[in-house]
Amino acid sequence: MSNISNFKTIGQANFAFSNLYQVVFFSPPNRGPNVGLLSKISLYCNAAQIPGVTIATTEKALDFRSRAKQKVFDDLTLNFYCSENMSEYVFFNDWINEIVNPNTNRVGFHRFYNRTIHINKLGRSDDNISRRLPNQSSNRKNEIVFQTIVEEVYPKRVDPIALSYGTSGNITTFSVNFAYTRHYHKTENLNEQ
Repeated sequence: MSNISNFKTIGQANFAFSNLYQVVFFSPPNRGPNVGLLSKISLYCNAAQIPGVTIATTEKALDFRSRAKQKVFDDLTLNFYCSENMSEYVFFNDWINEIVNPNTNRVGFHRFYNRTIHINKLGRSDDNISRRLPNQSSNRKNEIVFQTIVEEVYPKRVDPIALSYGTSGNITTFSVNFAYTRHYHKTENLNEQ
């Protein structure tokens, strides 16, 4: 028999919280001087998303059915804080300059400008919940419980930064829209990397 107290007891231990995440950028080999910024970029990511997926379908045929045609990966958007010298914003603009040379407008080779990103969903523990539910482990705090690996990522758009006298005291942020080839999820052996 279900009741509200059972739902509250079980639900508190099982719900995912959207503020527990980590974004990790990996650099391809032989990267330039911006490699040192990767950990700072990861730390300054203040909003992320686990990317979605869409199935492209055909038009409805004579039998009134549309059929699956292919899997299409949606773009990924990440939001970042800016430090005083705007090094995060410069980082992504430099990355875009690696993709398309600003002097010649020639596009580089894909393998030289793409990266891998891990979006890690972190767990939380609450000793009160663990005492009520003996099968729940209390050592999951800040451990990776779900991981999305996004492959062959590159920035498609760096959004403009709005500046205003009316926003005194607010931290400057900006968004980056990424294109990528594919993503997949992992749920096992996540903390052994």
